[in-house]
Amino acid sequence: MTSQNPPLSDLEKINSKFESKLFLDAKIESQELLKKFPRSDILLGVLGINLVKMGDFEDAREKFLLALKINPTKPEYFYQLGVVEASLSNLKSAIQNFRRAIDLGLKSYNCYLKLARCLDKTGASE
Repeated sequence: MTSQNPPLSDLEKINSKFESKLFLDAKIESQELLKKFPRSDILLGVLGINLVKMGDFEDAREKFLLALKINPTKPEYFYQLGVVEASLSNLKSAIQNFRRAIDLGLKSYNCYLKLARCLDKTGASE
């Protein structure tokens, strides 16, 4: 049985290109890897995080939603989706995603902080 995920070296290479601001190269390589590993939630997650860094929130949202279809119990994907939704001013969705990440066991100060900020902006309380 073949792995659903690309080799770590390929993921590190893509990440390095994103960090070096070689965004187009990194995006093209990511898309090529996705053709070989279409069910890699890890690759989708890495790509989504880097798209957030680029400010491409719509594409990042798509990647995190696909990753969650593959692995719906990964709290980090809900957290990242919350970050995307908050960045797009979709605060209700952001709150739901941050809460889901916490419910799934994510223990992240940033997650709690971002949840609190979204609640504050909406006037909601816990």
